[in-house]
Amino acid sequence: MVQGTKAVEVSVSKPSTEGLLRIANVVDSTDPHEGAGVTHQDAPGCGFPAPVPGMCGQPAGSNEEKVFDSIGNEEGLPFAIYRGIECDLSDDYQSRAQLELEMGESAAVESIIQDQILNATGVNVVGSDIPVATALARLEQEAGELYSGLPTLHVSRFGATHLIAARLIERVDGNLVTGLGTPVAVGSGYGDVGPGDVTAASNQFWMYISGRINIWRQPVKTYSAYALQRNKTRGLAERLYAATRDCFVAAALVTIDDES
Repeated sequence: MVQGTKAVEVSVSKPSTEGLLRIANVVDSTDPHEGAGVTHQDAPGCGFPAPVPGMCGQPAGSNEEKVFDSIGNEEGLPFAIYRGIECDLSDDYQSRAQLELEMGESAAVESIIQDQILNATGVNVVGSDIPVATALARLEQEAGELYSGLPTLHVSRFGATHLIAARLIERVDGNLVTGLGTPVAVGSGYGDVGPGDVTAASNQFWMYISGRINIWRQPVKTYSAYALQRNKTRGLAERLYAATRDCFVAAALVTIDDES
């Protein structure tokens, strides 16, 4: 601090509220076993009812027997985020580290979920180098064919701005949704690298649609440490998670023109 200046307090900035944690199914857990990862049966919604066979008037070629689907399992591997602060020895920075972790939590989680879930091997890319309206239409169609629940659209802030400019998403009751009512997770943590390690160009962005994202979240843990030889105090905050998605993920690489 410059000699002669006065130390004052500044109010805490409002955190971004458009991210994935606002939309996802977030389960705050104190069970340490969930911190080691989770496994659960596939959520309802991974498929649709079919016509009952053998009914009079059915078209030729209809199934002659009922088809029974099995129920699979989803596994969520553990991951963690942290925020570390180092400053003068005269204070304790655990609370500051926790505050900063919580303010940036959604972006950090989005980055990891994009890598682990949205870019997972086998994700269906419904189009590359396609206009934004076409990309959204194909993603919504994919969701409609694979999932009977309410899907989630995932897009960066860069991409969301172009969706808004094209009037493809709008704010309803404080939340961004598509014209079909799909909630939009506008993630500061969603990056330029998509499925297959394909990097979007400067006039492109990746957009995803998925079943509901489920996140199991442990309490924040804080620690203090001292670097006495440098007259410093360190505050550390960490949080442990596991995440899964319902049923499916699809992606599209959107190309925008100079006027969009």
